[in-house]
Amino acid sequence: MKKSSSNLKRLSLELGGKNPIIIFNDADIKKSLENVIVSFTHKSGQCCVGASRIFIEEAVYQEFRLLLTNKFLY
Repeated sequence: MKKSSSNLKRLSLELGGKNPIIIFNDADIKKSLENVIVSFTHKSGQCCVGASRIFIEEAVYQEFRLLLTNKFLY
């Protein structure tokens, strides 16, 4: 970061962890689905900040699953 600050280069620091997406029952399910897809496909999956796990509250699991399935079947 110190070297890049002298000439204002863009910089992204990451820890390379297992990044979860957590979806609660008050979430906008369609927007959540869009975010999940973008996270998994951003830069062809070569982005270290992309999500690798999804935790979905049981109350909205079936709705999310149905939307996800329909997104890729049709």
